[in-house]
Amino acid sequence: MVQFENLMMSDSEMNPLEAQRQINNLKNFEIKDIGSEKWMKQREVIEMLNIQAHQDAALNQDEYVAQAFISNQMVEILIKELVSVEIWKNKVASLIKDDLADATKQSIKPYLIFYHEATLCNLLECVLYHKDAVVYCDESLMIELVDYCQRKMNFLVHNKDLMNRQDQKDLLKLTDIDIWEDQKKEIEFNCCMYSLTIFRFITDQLKELSPGIINRILEKHDTPISLVYIIEDSPFKKKEKSGFKKYNGNKWETVQYDEYLKVSQYEAQVWLAINNLLVEPETRNQYEYNNFRKETVLRLKKFFTDILIDQIPVLVDLVRTVESLQIMNPPVASKNIFIVEMVAEFRENLLSSLDFEQIAQDQLASICCEDDEARQEQVMSMAKRFGDLLELMEQGKEFDNIKL
Repeated sequence: MVQFENLMMSDSEMNPLEAQRQINNLKNFEIKDIGSEKWMKQREVIEMLNIQAHQDAALNQDEYVAQAFISNQMVEILIKELVSVEIWKNKVASLIKDDLADATKQSIKPYLIFYHEATLCNLLECVLYHKDAVVYCDESLMIELVDYCQRKMNFLVHNKDLMNRQDQKDLLKLTDIDIWEDQKKEIEFNCCMYSLTIFRFITDQLKELSPGIINRILEKHDTPISLVYIIEDSPFKKKEKSGFKKYNGNKWETVQYDEYLKVSQYEAQVWLAINNLLVEPETRNQYEYNNFRKETVLRLKKFFTDILIDQIPVLVDLVRTVESLQIMNPPVASKNIFIVEMVAEFRENLLSSLDFEQIAQDQLASICCEDDEARQEQVMSMAKRFGDLLELMEQGKEFDNIKL
């Protein structure tokens, strides 16, 4: 089994002109081309852009990568690629999962394809921090992104063991398939965490969202309830024999109990999203409470501690909202008379038009049967370009603080 933890990035940086050129050349690949030579080259470019974007944010530098995506309207390409690789993972990879697991004994290609979803999420985290990325995104693609975030929230709620990984001490006892499944679980967990930040940044711009998108969040998905479940499950914290752990800065850290009680990075994103949806007038007056919604939201009361409010003072208004909900009948929502339900056309078209079994069979050779030269090239390329983003975040804590 190929291991990836110690691969470090190149010391070289991508300058603004090169970043602009690379971003302009990005394209949306068909699902049948995922894993192809051209797709793998673009995957590497996006990995490099993600590294540079996070470096600029962490070190409080000019964020020219994020601005280039926004000014050239290429955020939409990232969203399409994200949806495409998610569909590939669920509809194609699932059909050849044993072959992929076997291929990981010698090749890093299956891992790179799966990891690309996390890279895209991580890059969107950085780009969507900027208001214009949300404001100027095509409405149909914003629907795709809202739906993607909701799917990740649902997965997080219904897979409570997602944060539990194999003990590193037991790696020698595990089969290649066990290690591969563990790596996939880690990638999925990262995607779920990144999606929480993405969704929070979307809700930061409620005034700019169309009634159709807001209705989708509140009524079709009932996202406030999903967020309450996530707060209750607290997947960003865990207690193990080795001590208390928190998920911060894209890694699990062992912490003291007093630190464990504090709000973690991604936990804060959930609280801020809840605050946006239940307090801001754009959604507060449209969210129609029934008994189930009222009782579920009231369960937040037990989490309103001094520690929470000290760390996120804006939640004072959320506390008042929840307290007022307890002593009065659920408020009557001011509904629009007629709202046309929007459809995630891009995803629906892919799901309805493709023969996934045929694609899976066609990709067996290109993904699972690489020759030695191709495998060596992939390893060398990854060793050169694949960054240890955690070290980067340690250099600049400002980015974590900004996101809170």
